[in-house]
Amino acid sequence: MIKKKEKKKKVKLSTLKNKADGLWSVKVKEIHGFKCAICGKVHGAPNTKGKKTYLNSHHIEGRKNYALRWDVLNGIPLCTLHHDLGISSAEQSPLWFFKWLQENRPKLIDYIYSKRESKIEMSVELYLKIIDRLKDFSLTEEEKEIVNFPASFPSPISSEDIPADETPS
Repeated sequence: MIKKKEKKKKVKLSTLKNKADGLWSVKVKEIHGFKCAICGKVHGAPNTKGKKTYLNSHHIEGRKNYALRWDVLNGIPLCTLHHDLGISSAEQSPLWFFKWLQENRPKLIDYIYSKRESKIEMSVELYLKIIDRLKDFSLTEEEKEIVNFPASFPSPISSEDIPADETPS
């Protein structure tokens, strides 16, 4: 009997990048208790129009910066109003958002500035390390101090309480 050679499956970098992006997004929301960092609206709760509140995980330093792209401290969960729809939103008014960060998360700004010039070479191995770190991520005491959560964070909501379509596979 002739045995066929088993082909080793190649892992696409784009697949790993998408997996890391999904995990990062969920972890950003999770560490903030699934609340908008600005107004405290809870993910999935009805908004003023009776529709579900949806949270976006916003990159403080843009996604093109691979040194910070999957750093959970570089993310902040925002409701659609504070992410991109409102006049006081991160996308519509970066200056307003920066001022909010200065007033509410000053150590976070310092942290991001200290990391933003780092250069990294992406590889399959590095993506796998990033994915593993994100799967098991929880904030250290030092990171909690950097994030500077108000007393009302995090909420009692956990990742098990969010809809299945929100969690990466």
